[in-house]
Amino acid sequence: MAERLRPLQQRVHEVNNTDDCVNKIISPLMTATEAAEYLRIGRTKIYGLLESKAIRCKRIGKSIRILRSDLEKFLEKG
Repeated sequence: MAERLRPLQQRVHEVNNTDDCVNKIISPLMTATEAAEYLRIGRTKIYGLLESKAIRCKRIGKSIRILRSDLEKFLEKG
C-alpha cells in the first residue's frame, strides 16, 4: 500500500514546491534574492543596481524589499 502512495506523495510535494515558486514571482514585494532570480542575475549584481539607484527599493527595518513594478520599469528602460 505504501508503495502505491509514494508516487502520489511525490506529486503533491512537487505541486506544493511549484506553488511556492509561483507565489514568489507573483508577489508585489520581493527580497533581493527573489529579485535576482526574477531577473536571472546574481544577488551581488542586484545589490549593485540598488546601490547605484538603478532599481528602487523599500527598507523595512534592516530588510530590503523591491517592488515587482520597479523591476519591470528597470527592464523597460533597457
